[in-house]
Amino acid sequence: MYTGKQLREELDAKKGFLKFDMEDNIIDASVGIEAQTDRFTYHGAIKLFSNPPTLQNSKFVCEGNFTSLDKKTNILARPFYSKNKSGELIYTGYMHVALYEINQEGLNPDLPESGKGVTIKDEGYIQESHVSFINKFNHKNVDKNIFETKPSINDIQQGSAFGDCFLLAAINAILSKKGGADYIMNMIKQDKQHAYVKLFDLDTQTPVICRVSLSEFQNYLENPKTGSIIQHNQPWVHILEKAYAGMGYGPDGKKQYPSFRTIYGKGGHPEQALYVLTGHKPVLHSINRAVFTPWNDDFIMGFARLKWQQYTQDNQRTEQLDKEYINKIENYLSTSQENSLIYEKLFKGKINHLFTWLEFINKIRTKDYNYYKNLVAPAPLSSQQFDTAHYTTIINELKRLNGELLNINQEVKDILNSYANLIAPKSPSANQPLQENETQSVYIAGPTGTGQYTTYQHRIFETIKNALENNCPITCSMGNNQQGDAFYEKDEVQGLYAQHVYTILDYRVEQNSYGIDSKYLVLANPWGEKGVSYIDNHGTLKLLLTEKGQFKLDLNDFTRFTSKLQIGTSLQITATKDHLQQNKQCLLENQIKDSSSTCLKYKKLIHDNRGDKNNFTNNPIKLGV
Repeated sequence: MYTGKQLREELDAKKGFLKFDMEDNIIDASVGIEAQTDRFTYHGAIKLFSNPPTLQNSKFVCEGNFTSLDKKTNILARPFYSKNKSGELIYTGYMHVALYEINQEGLNPDLPESGKGVTIKDEGYIQESHVSFINKFNHKNVDKNIFETKPSINDIQQGSAFGDCFLLAAINAILSKKGGADYIMNMIKQDKQHAYVKLFDLDTQTPVICRVSLSEFQNYLENPKTGSIIQHNQPWVHILEKAYAGMGYGPDGKKQYPSFRTIYGKGGHPEQALYVLTGHKPVLHSINRAVFTPWNDDFIMGFARLKWQQYTQDNQRTEQLDKEYINKIENYLSTSQENSLIYEKLFKGKINHLFTWLEFINKIRTKDYNYYKNLVAPAPLSSQQFDTAHYTTIINELKRLNGELLNINQEVKDILNSYANLIAPKSPSANQPLQENETQSVYIAGPTGTGQYTTYQHRIFETIKNALENNCPITCSMGNNQQGDAFYEKDEVQGLYAQHVYTILDYRVEQNSYGIDSKYLVLANPWGEKGVSYIDNHGTLKLLLTEKGQFKLDLNDFTRFTSKLQIGTSLQITATKDHLQQNKQCLLENQIKDSSSTCLKYKKLIHDNRGDKNNFTNNPIKLGV
């Protein structure tokens, strides 16, 4: 193994630029691969020891509690190393193994890499002589440099082996940034037998140097001739995948047996991957699809009604208390970004109009509970875009209200009529263009291609735009039907996949056929293929499947299909001038540029409406492959 001094003397762009010393925290990050127990002596027992081997009289020995295993027991196995006094990793002659059962958690028929997880039943240590590796899953030695060319997004093609799109999308996000290729090359160093990868420990938040063998994962069962079902175009991607798995952090952020099956088999979280890759917690943002209506029992009405009931029950009402309560509610509704539009448009910015509405709701609840339940039913999840059925329902309810003998006053009717006008379709046309204020923000987003977006959508776009301009890596996650956060039908669009993670590469603003600016986000699929394109559909845009892995998505479709954003900290290359000079001398033809640039710090944080904003592990949505 190289000493720290030797590593510093052998800078080679093809081998990576990572610098470290023997005093650094160096771990063996071997991954467990599929094997079976074997017995090469007739009477020899196959003992699975609970405790790792220790050095006794110049020999490593396992002692203590053990379990006897049968021959041909399926296991995952990885070599077990121990550090000597000098900090070198020494092979003990024992294997760290795990007994497992295959499960199909997270299986998605649209994702061939999904459902390949395992459940660990037990783990321990057995002698190497009792392990027989299976050809089905193996690793092929790398006999070339890990960086043949400067790393790029084109190097990554996920394949169908495991569900690590969350990691590969995060790597793509880094590569897409200024200085991203430098960052990756400064994470890795290759010697004759191993590669060393700098990652960050989730528990200690400190850097760890992960040593892995120079090999690539192969699967001979699915491709007997070549054994390759992972299509990465350079070895460094395989090395980084192995190092991340070797760290042993599962989808829940907790340590578990390190193998591709345990770490990637059930999918994972891109926010966790960004943290391990950069050492900085990303900022999460959940895409909110709730549409606040004057009659739905949603956030605005639920909040106001609850406060009103609490106030009237717990207080002796006086003119002064009424005034204080009204001021508090009015201030909340008028300043809340989600509620200010509805408060202004429907209640004319007056709190007494809101209370008139609340009294009307309570009155209907007493007289006709079934009608009340229909009236306060939640709005459809897809109503962030115009929903004809939703609009028709409202018009029908208005007709019914006008015919009911409930002594409905004109103020209530005005509120409902205002809401119907607010969500009425506003499709632009050459003969009847939208008014300027209607092109800026609408309450219900128009059809894709019209450039009509809500205030919330504009805010999402500006947040992403600012983060991209500040050189922040960004990923986005599609919903998971099993967890109820996928907001479109499986066959509704081909080319976008639920339970999948994409990289946000760029943003675009393009004038559409109505002379209005349409907003797009450019995404990359870690598969290296499969995306969407648009065709004109009578003045709107329709999504179609494309084989290209990089594609643009209209803001309307983006907020409809995406469930979460993960925004990493701006990249900061902190190499010394000497190191940068050495890098320049040994670069390939494709020179690394802008190595000395200092990235801007990302200052504009996104505020999630729920949970601890500084802790990405707070109620994370587990994303698949």
